[in-house]
Amino acid sequence: MIRVLFMTVLRPILNVRELPPSLASLRKHLPSLRTFLTPQGNENERHLLDYMAEGVCCGMYGDPLLGRDVFKRDDSIETALPEGLDGMKIGPQSSYTDGIWVWWGALMYYIAKYHVQLPEEFVRHAEQSRWHIDSAKIDISELDDSLLDDVAQNSRPPTRPQSSPIKLRNGRATG
Repeated sequence: MIRVLFMTVLRPILNVRELPPSLASLRKHLPSLRTFLTPQGNENERHLLDYMAEGVCCGMYGDPLLGRDVFKRDDSIETALPEGLDGMKIGPQSSYTDGIWVWWGALMYYIAKYHVQLPEEFVRHAEQSRWHIDSAKIDISELDDSLLDDVAQNSRPPTRPQSSPIKLRNGRATG
């Protein structure tokens, strides 16, 4: 029996060269995180941080530099990150999702400290979700977060979530 599953390709909120730091040299074609810094947060910054803290953990990346401030390498960001809804500390090396978008836990630090400006499309999405993520509706086994640390020069986040078919034969992915 062949069963076809569709994976939802998650959209990175920000695809920047510095995150994850270990891939920065391979991601020079991407914009710098610096280009998204603003002197003060926008009116929805607190809502956005609360929304992102509700994200479902969907991965872990073994780059210890995600726990360091990319602008001040001596500063650890781990203690500055909030707790998620489950009471666990948001991990800078973890990736989180709302089922459509994906982000590094570390991104929340940069939003809070440097007032990183997020794409309006993501802000509208979070606002339309009433600043709440329904984690019960998210099955991470059906999600593809590969664009989050993609290094391909021609890769750009899709304009809307896309699905890619995955065939299963006897419970195993066949492509």
